[in-house]
Amino acid sequence: MLVKKKRIKFGLTDLLLVIVSAAMLIGIKTWFKVCEPKSDDMVMSCHWAGNMITVMSVLLIVLAFLHTVISDMRFKGGISLSIAGISIVTLLIPGRIIDLCKMEEMSCRSNTQLWTVILCGVLILVSLIDIIVYLLAASKENHIRMYEGR
Repeated sequence: MLVKKKRIKFGLTDLLLVIVSAAMLIGIKTWFKVCEPKSDDMVMSCHWAGNMITVMSVLLIVLAFLHTVISDMRFKGGISLSIAGISIVTLLIPGRIIDLCKMEEMSCRSNTQLWTVILCGVLILVSLIDIIVYLLAASKENHIRMYEGR
């Protein structure tokens, strides 16, 4: 008996979701990181915003990886919807859900907030495109099943 192996197929949106989610995690720790605590007694609110963005980025990477390895169109659409929702919440973290430093020139305001908005915007856009593609494919598949009488 021969066992047929399923190859994992992934497309451009799969790759983009993984890359942008990873860029957010790497970025919050490197090129758009928040201010460091000045001492144990003085931890600024932007530190907590950075921690939340880190946690959300890890969650986005896990979902993006699942999106890549799962082949069912309906699951992929659901994961894309989850990624879009989590990206919206992550977009709101710096400056809206958690306050940032008061001075406009601080790194957390000029870099962290900007790059979080940009990367989350890309994730939302890619997720919405992905949702539309999978909804169209699923409806076409259902139409074919109905036409064939299954």
